[in-house]
Amino acid sequence: MKKKKLNRNKGILFFITGLSGAEKTTFGGQIKSKIKKRYGETIYLDGDDLRKIFNLKGYDKKQRFNHVLKYLTLAKFLTNNRVNIILCSIGLSYNIHKIIRKFDNHVIILIKGDDKLINKRLKSLKKNIVGKDIKAEFPKNPELEIVNKYNKYKKILKIKNIFDEITKII
Repeated sequence: MKKKKLNRNKGILFFITGLSGAEKTTFGGQIKSKIKKRYGETIYLDGDDLRKIFNLKGYDKKQRFNHVLKYLTLAKFLTNNRVNIILCSIGLSYNIHKIIRKFDNHVIILIKGDDKLINKRLKSLKKNIVGKDIKAEFPKNPELEIVNKYNKYKKILKIKNIFDEITKII
């Protein structure tokens, strides 16, 4: 993949997406210090935390889209002020991905988790679940796709190797 040219006057949006249980939040938190060290001031935003902060209710497809739209409005403001954003959200909508691709600097990272673990998690959830009763629209041509493998005792995320892949892109 050809390295992206960055607009140095703006921050970078690292949009981390995947089904519930894919470990988006874990991964985002683990790369924050590396992103900050390499690219400058960085804020980590998690969709679940943003829901609480903005008191966002509802989980149907339209409500989910509107929630992520709000997150992206905040991310746009911050990246326009030279702040990098790591945004972890399910956000599995083609329309969301189109909006993200309009950001001057963006990296869409799709995390695919262990299917058995994710399917088990999805079964335990009630309704309006992406990947269960709401069709998951996975990003077409994400800048980076990670298959998050698990072993019996602990998940394995090779952060250094993955961060090296990010630096090949931007």
